[in-house]
Amino acid sequence: KLHAGGPYAGADTRVTARLRQTRFHSKDPLAKGFQFSSGRHPNRRNWKLHQQNAEGSDLGEVTIGFELADQKIVYGRLHVESAVRDDRGKYVTAAATADYIGRDRFVGLRNTRWTYDEDKPAQIEYLVVGIDGKPVSDVPVKIRVERRETKAARVKGAGNAYLTNYVTRWVDLGQFEGLSGAGPSVYAFTPEQPGSYKISATVSDSRQRTHETT
Repeated sequence: KLHAGGPYAGADTRVTARLRQTRFHSKDPLAKGFQFSSGRHPNRRNWKLHQQNAEGSDLGEVTIGFELADQKIVYGRLHVESAVRDDRGKYVTAAATADYIGRDRFVGLRNTRWTYDEDKPAQIEYLVVGIDGKPVSDVPVKIRVERRETKAARVKGAGNAYLTNYVTRWVDLGQFEGLSGAGPSVYAFTPEQPGSYKISATVSDSRQRTHETT
């Protein structure tokens, strides 16, 4: 609109849509303490989905559309900004946000202890919930256990100097397949060596899109 109240016709407009990763959590008491991943790339929390330039109508209106394909962020906020260029060449902006949900099932994990002992059973709890945060039963869950292994090698450098080169990799210790229940389910494994372990749980939603929490 113009200052006088009439429409700003034929205005150059730039519309930008971004997806910002936010934390998914359930308010259900059974899900207390569970962690749910919000995306496969936690190091990048802001994705540019779409940008388009358009010209306003005689009524000053601009309407665009774009497809929300499967994103690397599975839960977050959609941020849409409209920027209109005025007669001075400067932009006047406005923005709106909406929730973004890319899956209809989420799997969460919860440790039962801060640390686990060597050669003693370690119990990890898992839970599958829907968009509303309520537990969903009878959903196949795949759990993978890996152990971090670090090896050191002496590599000859400049002159007679030898440098220590560390190589770290995750060693697969096995997989487990189970079904979710009306409440938390338990997966137990026995760590045979001290060190760091990684437990990953994966489920598929009603459209066969996967969700993984580590």
